[in-house]
Amino acid sequence: MKFEIKKVGLVFIFLLVFIAGFFLGKYLNYGKDYATDLSNNQTDKDGQEEVKDRGYIFETDEGLMIKKGIDFLLNPDEKFIRVASMYVKKMNEICESTELESAWKKKFDDDIGDYKFLYKLCDFNPTSEEISPDFKSILPLSLRVVAKAIYCEDFSYEDIIKDINQIERDGSFNSIYLLFSLGIMKENQCYGEELLEPLTEDLINRFVVLQWEAANDKKLSEFCDSGELDKYVARAAFISYAGYPIRGTWLENILACQMDNGSWLDNSHTTSLALWALIQEKGACE
Repeated sequence: MKFEIKKVGLVFIFLLVFIAGFFLGKYLNYGKDYATDLSNNQTDKDGQEEVKDRGYIFETDEGLMIKKGIDFLLNPDEKFIRVASMYVKKMNEICESTELESAWKKKFDDDIGDYKFLYKLCDFNPTSEEISPDFKSILPLSLRVVAKAIYCEDFSYEDIIKDINQIERDGSFNSIYLLFSLGIMKENQCYGEELLEPLTEDLINRFVVLQWEAANDKKLSEFCDSGELDKYVARAAFISYAGYPIRGTWLENILACQMDNGSWLDNSHTTSLALWALIQEKGACE
């Protein structure tokens, strides 16, 4: 009798281990080789099904929702924060809107503040103080990498990789800015793709898992009102900027979180990043 109970117990434990191993393996492989698959134009059928299962998909005019978001940014009383003007500028490289150009240029100085290194990225000449010659060494680490990416002709790959290797790949804004830096270096043709692509793909594969964690199994209202949404739209925007298509799931989640006033989280930073992600994938502002 004792033997039978022991045998049943062992079978039960074995089944638990097997089930746990199955789901752990599925979780760990969620982001595996995602960047490589997307660069080879693989489809995203699984991701589309995820959204349907959670009830997020609704009939909508994506162009109209983008227009509502742009109208929010064009409001003269809406203050640009956390370098939103830079994202609006990048967005407008696709939109080519005179209104958007006027908006980001008008709010640029107040928004950028001490981060004068962004002037070069925005092809915008300083109108006030001179840019400090040593700013690239005194910035916080993640922004120092952005600055060095913008001024990559002044730095060797060995120099910038020292800073890159100090940044945790944890999905925080430090690592999100790292992906932005890699996109800038790619756009500026710095160092060669053979050096940049492995770093970019590793970071994107990590971010894919984080995107899934951020929204999976949460109520829509909880996800859309959380601080995670800010990082979620930033990761999506920078993945697209680095040259990789983003999951249809993410676009649906982003669209589902737009507020009645056209914004995301009622601020210009999250709104500009959400719009940039959508517009890059759509290839148009309408």
